[in-house]
Order: sequence, then structure tokens, then C-alpha cells
Amino acid sequence: MSVSDPTSRPPSPSDFPSTFGRFQLLSLLGDGAMGRVFEAEMEGMAGFRKRVALKVLRAEPDAAVEFAQALAKEARIGGLLRHANIVETYDFGEVDGVPWIAMELVDGVSLQSILDHRRPDAAQTLELVTQLLGALQFAHSFERGGRQAPVVHRDLKPANVLISRGGQVKLADFGIAKAAFVSGMTTQSGLTKGTPLYMSPEQTRGLELDGRSDLFAVGALLFEMLTGRPLFGGGTLFEVVTAVADVEHVLETTDVLDEAAQVVPGVDPVLRRLLRADSSLRYATAEEVAVDVQRLADAAPPAPTLASLVAELDFRQEIEDLEEEESVSTLPSPIRAQVAPAEVDPTRQTPARGGRQLTRPEARRPRPSPPKTGPHWPGLLASLAVMLGVVAFLVWAWGRL
Repeated sequence: MSVSDPTSRPPSPSDFPSTFGRFQLLSLLGDGAMGRVFEAEMEGMAGFRKRVALKVLRAEPDAAVEFAQALAKEARIGGLLRHANIVETYDFGEVDGVPWIAMELVDGVSLQSILDHRRPDAAQTLELVTQLLGALQFAHSFERGGRQAPVVHRDLKPANVLISRGGQVKLADFGIAKAAFVSGMTTQSGLTKGTPLYMSPEQTRGLELDGRSDLFAVGALLFEMLTGRPLFGGGTLFEVVTAVADVEHVLETTDVLDEAAQVVPGVDPVLRRLLRADSSLRYATAEEVAVDVQRLADAAPPAPTLASLVAELDFRQEIEDLEEEESVSTLPSPIRAQVAPAEVDPTRQTPARGGRQLTRPEARRPRPSPPKTGPHWPGLLASLAVMLGVVAFLVWAWGRL
């Protein structure tokens, strides 16, 4: 299959591997409005090979020019931002007129995947936020040629925060970032790009942004990790945007911050300062936020690390996969043929619920063992119950043969 046609259907597993320039496409990782992201193998001279995440432009003809400009801007920004907590950009080019970016392949999960399963523990949440703030501090204080050239991400959301198997947080997708050294901004007249649930009030109004807009998004993410629900969720797009603009009223007339403080005592003043409607009343820098978050982390009870959380999520998913495979295998063949693969939510650029939400496909890595450090006992007991159910089902099925 050729992927040079950006409007063609997403490839199915039977389409791989396929060739795209000097890349061998191995699987589809995500499908968004601007581009598809593949797990690919980059080939070079003398047998050089490297596994990468390859973003390939995917746009309708009327938006192709704008999206191509955005992809080029993302590549330029990503090529300069070298930080342990930012997804690395390797290369940028075109194949048959279709632009692509080769990026670091993160072997782990997205924050969205974690939140779809359960809330992280308090210590895990604070560890994740601390690393995320490190990435933002680097971007917001970026210098080029000895001059300040800050980068504002503008689209912080759970799908763009990745966690590796080693517990390292990686900030991804600078596709709509604002950088002082990159011209040709692609925001259409009258449109504000980003994800409304995590936008700052000034971003919803299309105003000039600086790093404090990203810090508002950090507050929204921190609240969601502590409570298990979005701060501005549950309504229409208009209701969400209205709530964001009126965030001071939302915080003053409800006890939402009390709910977060029950998980991490003392977090409410941090959240309140992050979520101020007036950006001048927020923290000035990500580094300032990190100081207060670290203070909360020092006082938090010990908990399993982020790495063990990723391992737990993998173990749970393995059990769910086994249960699903066994259920499908018992169906009559005409019905079994109608079982479709997991759908993809284009707004997240990660597999939608119903399929694995890992940043690389499970079929191409070794099966993980149950976590050995700091297990989450309720989760493990639930997983054990599922395993026993599967065994009982297999015994019953064998007796029916």
C-alpha cells in the first residue's frame, strides 16, 4: 500500500510493513486531523536502522497548505528543543510532496491511557507534574543565538504527555506551539486552536499568549489527575469555554478544590494560583510552580513510582487482551469475522478506548511481567480475579468439546 495519498483510509494491520521513502512503516500509532503517526524503521547507509515515530501529513486539499506549514513549524521547533522531558525530533522531509517528521519513539503510555484506567497516586501525580514543569521551564526560557526565544506549547492535554517504561515524562506535539523565532503562524482568522478543556481564558479569546497560558493548562491537568475528572468537563463546547472564561466563579462557588486537597493536602492554593483568570496573578514561571509541587511531594506518603504505574497498566491490559482473545475465539467464524479492530479518536492521536493506548503497539515488544515494585494491590487482585475467570471458562469450554 502507498501512503502518499493523504486522504486515503488508515492502514490496517495487514497493510504492514509498507514503504514510505526511506522508512518501513510497521504499524499505525495514531490518526489525527493534521497527520498520521506510524511506528517506522528509518533506514540509512551501511545498514543503519532506527525505530522512530513518523508523523506523515494527512489533510484534505483545502487545508493541505496550512497543515504543511504547521508540520514544518513543528519540525523546526522540535529540532531545537533538546531536553530529557521533550520528545526528540530527528529529521524532517518530504516523499512525493508529502511532508513527514521523524521523532523519538516513546515506549510507554500516554497520560490519557492512565486516566482512562484509574487516577495516579498522589506521589505519582506530583512526580509527573514535576517532570512536565521541567520541560515547560526549558521551552519557556529557550534562547537562540544569545537572545530570548520562548516557546509556548498551547496544546497541553493528557494525550500529549507520554510516560516511558522507565517512568520518564515526555512532552509531545508542538504542532501549534508559538515560538518567537518561527514566523508564519497558522491560526486561521477567527479560530483558536487547542483543546478547550485545557485552554487558558486568554487562549479561548484569541489573545496574545506567553508561558503562563501553559501553566493554566498544568493546573487543569493536575486537577484531573487528582480527582479523576476534567475541571471543565461535562458540557457542550460553549459551556466549557464559558466555564474557562469564568474560572474564578467556578472555583469560588464550588468545593472542587476541596476534593483535590483531600488527595494532596495543601494543593488547593497551588491550583488556585495556577488557575487564575488573570495571567498576571498566576505563577510567573514553571520553575516557581515546581518549587511548590516539590514541597507537596516531600510531604506526600510514599507510593509506587511512575515506572511501576506504567508496568501495572501494561499488566492489566495484557489480562484484558487475553480475556478478549478468548471471547473472540469462542465465537462462530461468521460472527468472528465481523469483530472490527479498535477505532481511533482523531482528536487524541492515540488509539481510542477499546484498543490499547500505548505509544507503540504491544505486538512488537515482549510481553511484560507483573510489576514487582510497589504493586497496586486492588488492581492486582482485580486482575487475578479476571485470570481465574478465564481459567474457569477454558475448563468449561474443554468439557464441552
